[in-house]
Amino acid sequence: MQPEELRKRLQGVFTVVVTPFRPDYELDTEGLKRNLDFLIANGVHGLIIGGSLGEFSSLSMEERRLLFRTAVDHVAGRLPVVVCTSHSNTREAVELTSYAHSIGADGVMVTAPYYAHRPEEGIVRHYRAVADAADIGILVYNTSRAGVNLSPKLISRLAEIPGVVGVKQGTRDISEQDATVRLVGHKIRVFSGSEVMMLPCFALGAVGTTSVSSSFMPQVMLECYNAAMEGDLCRAVRAFDGWAEYRLFASAHGQPATVKAGMQMVGLAAGPVRLPMLDLPEEARGQLRSILRNMGLIP
Repeated sequence: MQPEELRKRLQGVFTVVVTPFRPDYELDTEGLKRNLDFLIANGVHGLIIGGSLGEFSSLSMEERRLLFRTAVDHVAGRLPVVVCTSHSNTREAVELTSYAHSIGADGVMVTAPYYAHRPEEGIVRHYRAVADAADIGILVYNTSRAGVNLSPKLISRLAEIPGVVGVKQGTRDISEQDATVRLVGHKIRVFSGSEVMMLPCFALGAVGTTSVSSSFMPQVMLECYNAAMEGDLCRAVRAFDGWAEYRLFASAHGQPATVKAGMQMVGLAAGPVRLPMLDLPEEARGQLRSILRNMGLIP
């Protein structure tokens, strides 16, 4: 898929696909395939593979390549597949991006390089190096997990790089969300980078959201998106309020542990999280089970 085609298709609910592990913590590629089929059947608009909530920080480079290849081959063009090629080492990010292009991924998602001191010009050059690596669409990801905030003005600079087709704006600062849409919304696609922020972001002009919770409750996220895009604010608010209790629980207990527990409860492949993250304790699982039952997601 050419970058311009990905830009056109960057809208709606893109699921941040969790990485399922077997009980021995090895990749569960067969489980991943079943989960991808579930998501496609339930109408999500796109897939993000190996993101931060896909636990890429705990994966080896070879595991990341295997994850990308398994997803791209199995989806086989049924939905856009964007793979996360983020790395604090620019050369590694370039290598992963080249690999993603070689196997037919539709796009890559890239954070700012993390941990190291990053002057603004260094961040711009990082993205340019990734863009030069392959003719593939790039989704810029602004996240506090990278340890740096990409200001709306910096995102505007990045939007000028050939190949950059969208931004996953993860800030919780509503004024920065607004400024991002105003500065770059006419050039590239602006996504809410946090499902907690998706409703106000839709109101500001964001064209989509990423969502890890849609890994097991896609219809909940799709209802909110569809209502917002149809201009039915009351319906969108009702849909958003419908999973408020879950949001509070997930915020208290963390992701992806919460969503993996939810996936297990509805019969999807998930497995444990890898250290340094921890699985939900049994008491919390009981609370989550009650929440999902109240939502009508499990009997």
